[in-house]
Amino acid sequence: MLFVPFGFFLSFINSSNKKSVFKIMLMGLFLSLFIEVVQYVVPMGRSIDVDDLILNTAGSYLGYEIWKIINKFFNMFTLKETKLKHQQ
Repeated sequence: MLFVPFGFFLSFINSSNKKSVFKIMLMGLFLSLFIEVVQYVVPMGRSIDVDDLILNTAGSYLGYEIWKIINKFFNMFTLKETKLKHQQ
């Protein structure tokens, strides 16, 4: 659940193209990997799990898909498009 908003807001910042979904999933994977490495290095009583990497990456993708649906129905703009319009 933590990575769904992560994917949603990254989609809002990035432009909507086929490469952006790959970048969002990759960022979700790397952030999840960072969290798992910290859990391994810092003794917190938590264990690392490969399932967390998979599910967090899937959550990033789900956030992207939710953004795409909302953008389609409500015609939201990406942050880059909004900045470009304000600069003109």
